[in-house]
Amino acid sequence: MNEVGVSYGPTAIVSGICWTVCSSDRWMIRGPNGSGKSTLLSLITGDNPKAYGQQIMLFGRPRGSGESVWDIKRRIGFVSGDLQFSYPLGSTVRDVVLSGFFDSIGLYDQATGYQRDIAEHWLDRIGLARTPLARLRDLSFGQRRMALIARAIVKEPDLLIADEPCQGLDDEHSRMVLDLLEEIGFSHPTCLLYVTHSAEERLDCITHVLELIPGMGEASRSRILLK
Repeated sequence: MNEVGVSYGPTAIVSGICWTVCSSDRWMIRGPNGSGKSTLLSLITGDNPKAYGQQIMLFGRPRGSGESVWDIKRRIGFVSGDLQFSYPLGSTVRDVVLSGFFDSIGLYDQATGYQRDIAEHWLDRIGLARTPLARLRDLSFGQRRMALIARAIVKEPDLLIADEPCQGLDDEHSRMVLDLLEEIGFSHPTCLLYVTHSAEERLDCITHVLELIPGMGEASRSRILLK
């Protein structure tokens, strides 16, 4: 991104964002609620039309050069608290993880044997391999979040975005989520964007920090820190 900004009418959300992410990077995006973190993510995931006409490159291509939203999403794994609330509670945990191959909320495609094997690996990693047919409604809040992280990473995306992944979790489940993301950050080639408003959450795998700083009545601006 080069001098990227987003405004809605007279209200500026972010301004002057200059940011380069390499494939080997592990980033924390930090800032208080309302600082524009979700807006910034929406420019990356293809969900914000204001990405067009700006100097944004994604996976080596300028935004607006013919790629579809689904071309973008195919290379991104995404997990958030909001996604958890929108996911059907009647889904089995196995189907939740498998749906990550198809970027769908719910499983509507036939998974291959290879895909099922990878899903089983992640079910085992999050401690749910013995109950693959359990419904989301029967899992704890923290177990549901772990299943959605497995969904996000199952296809080995080029970019994994974890948007406030500890939102709504107690200390025990927050630690489980952070440990899983830590493992992914250290042992997988996927680039990681870890988003939080908390100054207390830490991941040792993080290499850089992008801090969004709200202005007094003005748009948020960014500051890049090396860990």
